[in-house]
Amino acid sequence: MKLLLDTQIALWAITDDPKLPESALSLIMSANNEIIVSAASIWEIFIKHSLGRGNMPVSGTEALGYFQEAGYRLFPVSAEHAAAVETLPPIHADPLTAC
Repeated sequence: MKLLLDTQIALWAITDDPKLPESALSLIMSANNEIIVSAASIWEIFIKHSLGRGNMPVSGTEALGYFQEAGYRLFPVSAEHAAAVETLPPIHADPLTAC
């Protein structure tokens, strides 16, 4: 199964944070699953880390290295992906102002 991790879950996974639910850890650690992290998550980590906002235990560069070491596949974000956000329902707060 392919699992696209959101930023916080991806961070908890690479930092062994106890907040990561056991069920999520089990899915991430399963050899049967392909773990994917979006380039947007690395961008979000960089922005929040550089601004000192949120709980960013690592920089964007460090996160990228940890994701690569863990064997996570990196999902690129294209201009088409960014534009498609307009079609999504407004169920999420701005991640940069939610902290």
